[in-house]
Amino acid sequence: MSEGNGQEEMGSIRFPAEILSVVAPDLSLKRHLDLGLRPCLRKFHEFKNLTLNVKSGLSRYDGDVDGESVTDSPVLGSSVIKSGNTTVICGITGGIVEIANVSTTTTSDDHDDSMEYTSIYPVVEISRGKLNGAPTDEEMILSQQLYETLLHSKILPKKSLIIDNIALKTNDDTNNNNNNRKRYAFVLYANIQVFSREGPLFDYCYGSLVKSLQTVKLPFIHFTDEEFIINDNRKNGGNVKPEIICDSEAYNQLKINEENINWSLTFGLVNNDDGKETIILCDLEGHAEETCCKSLINVIIDKNLKMRYLNIVGGDENVIIDENIVLKTVQLAKNRVNNILN
Repeated sequence: MSEGNGQEEMGSIRFPAEILSVVAPDLSLKRHLDLGLRPCLRKFHEFKNLTLNVKSGLSRYDGDVDGESVTDSPVLGSSVIKSGNTTVICGITGGIVEIANVSTTTTSDDHDDSMEYTSIYPVVEISRGKLNGAPTDEEMILSQQLYETLLHSKILPKKSLIIDNIALKTNDDTNNNNNNRKRYAFVLYANIQVFSREGPLFDYCYGSLVKSLQTVKLPFIHFTDEEFIINDNRKNGGNVKPEIICDSEAYNQLKINEENINWSLTFGLVNNDDGKETIILCDLEGHAEETCCKSLINVIIDKNLKMRYLNIVGGDENVIIDENIVLKTVQLAKNRVNNILN
């Protein structure tokens, strides 16, 4: 600030690009769009590099890693996805629950997905440095969206989690089939950790969940002879819990509907300076794009390049979403999924 002739003049203030995107995200985005680029210096329809790793060495049945056994790991399937600076690590664990002794098939005309298919119970944790604490609204909403999307994708049949043959070990060291006793099934949980987020996270979290599901190996289950005592002697009461042993070596590969394997992609929509043209931005990145792109299109494409889901959010009144925009978005999604899954 300088003084001259009794007047004060304000000096200009310059912000670095990363600061400007936070202080004035709309101005930062507009300046880049006018140059035909984005704040991340990618083109409008350019995706970030994506790395998938399903041999992370975290799983129980991955064998020896660096000379150390992981047979005591509770993880049944895992994957690591890295896109740009964002890393998503997903580990699937399991539990065992008692189920009703009923048929796994339905004879009614009800096509409710929950009758024949099930999902995984995910928990999303977004790293916030030392501020990690109670789950945020974003983490809880993401977890619920992942559960519902996987359920309606019809990837995981309920019958795949039912434990058909349980080895019942008696004192004479023989195994018997559990034909007339209680029935059990696996229930799967997923812990998804996100590091260095750079934009919307649903696509990466869902991708890591599906990839981890493809690697799940379910252990063989054994009951000790105390289970016979509990079941055969009714006078003992039903409050005693049987001892369940998961085999450290024998397992079954989880059977899923491979034809329904899919991938999620989210596109942001913004208008140019004169408001006559809608610009599609692939793989949103950075605060400016995530803040300014209030109109979004989410597309889920399966491995056969068929569209399974389409959701359009028109949050910006200046953005025109017509048939051409939707068709172009779907085609971009198909090209991307073809490169990832095929």
